Amino acid sequence: MSGLAAATAARSGAASIAVANRTKEHAERVAATVDTSPTTVSGLDALPAALAAADVLISCTGATGHVITVDVICAALAAPSGSAPESPRGPLVIMDLAMPRDVEPGVADLPGVVLIGMDQLREHASAIRDDDVAAVRAILEAELASYQSAMDAARVAPVVVALRAKAAKVVDAELTRLSGRLSADDLSGHALDEIAQTVRRVVDKLLHAPTVRVKELAGSPGGEEYAAALRVLFDLDPRAVEAVTRAAPEQEGAR
Repeated sequence: MSGLAAATAARSGAASIAVANRTKEHAERVAATVDTSPTTVSGLDALPAALAAADVLISCTGATGHVITVDVICAALAAPSGSAPESPRGPLVIMDLAMPRDVEPGVADLPGVVLIGMDQLREHASAIRDDDVAAVRAILEAELASYQSAMDAARVAPVVVALRAKAAKVVDAELTRLSGRLSADDLSGHALDEIAQTVRRVVDKLLHAPTVRVKELAGSPGGEEYAAALRVLFDLDPRAVEAVTRAAPEQEGAR
């Protein structure tokens, strides 16, 4: 819980974080969860000094008694024990996440201190509106649909890659044959390049619609049948499709 609290504070924009624990080793382990904010560690004896410069205190120890007492807070805010602390920099917000509680109940009565316990957090959670829940569900459903669509497209990707590879092989073979015939007619190299680009563009345009469409249909009922139809219609070598399928995980592993 302490590590989660420290990491959440850092992600929320805390300028700096001080971790206090009974042992330095435990404090360093909690501090290791923070990678975006400057972090210091200390023992509990240095807690008043750390609180003097703090805006928020999050307490979640495994102690069975009170760790944050009225005396500790008064000392932190440079006030004599039992008297009202001075807090010119604004209120000190204390979040007590421990069970049993870390913070002495009397701390809530000190001026300049705001104490938030598990009871208040529970009330806040129960006050979440139905609209908020619906909005979260809509986000989750949209993300799930997007992920499912990507997975469906990935399943037919090997067929698409194999089709384009076969088309490229056919184009290269025909261009090589054509180049040999036309070079004898003293056709310039620039003209040959233009012809090659034109042929490749034509092939790409012819393949664009079916390859895009098969990815779109992959998520529909019987989506696999569309990929199978491409394999049959274009007489794709099953070994080429399998080679692409095997190559994809290997490339991911290499990254």
